[in-house]
Amino acid sequence: MIETSGLVAAPRALRKPHSRGERFVRIADRVVVFRHTGTPGAEASLFILNPRSSVPVYRQIEEQVRRLVASGLLAPGTPLPSVREVAVKHSVNYKTVSRAYVNLEAEGLIDRNPGQAMTIATRRRTTGTVEARLVQLESQVKELVMAAGQLELDEKDVLKFISKKWRDQDA
Repeated sequence: MIETSGLVAAPRALRKPHSRGERFVRIADRVVVFRHTGTPGAEASLFILNPRSSVPVYRQIEEQVRRLVASGLLAPGTPLPSVREVAVKHSVNYKTVSRAYVNLEAEGLIDRNPGQAMTIATRRRTTGTVEARLVQLESQVKELVMAAGQLELDEKDVLKFISKKWRDQDA
């Protein structure tokens, strides 16, 4: 088990029942446990960034924060990792991370706390309808459809593949 300030990544075999203040989250092929450890800020590993993606890194950060908040995994008041922590961890320019945070702050999704970590806004937004939440997946779906077309895959095969991945995630 690897412990860092703010989260613990645990292989499937090491998972244990939820204890107070813990939340298990499946991200890609890992299980991540969010646990408040009493240290200020959050872990920069909260984000999974792909610099080779056609989606700019700042948009990847924005979209991941929106999804985590919409799903309830980032509750109001939860501290975000500092700009510097994210930039160093993912080897990106700090201005890229800062741009994402500024955009999220302009949307009212995060709060700036002078001298402290930025936090998820305390005024809770409603998660919205299914259609509103699906809009958050639009750019990834467009990219998937474009890639499938370039690989000459038909819709039926892609949907079958997605269904398999969805079932594997729950297993």
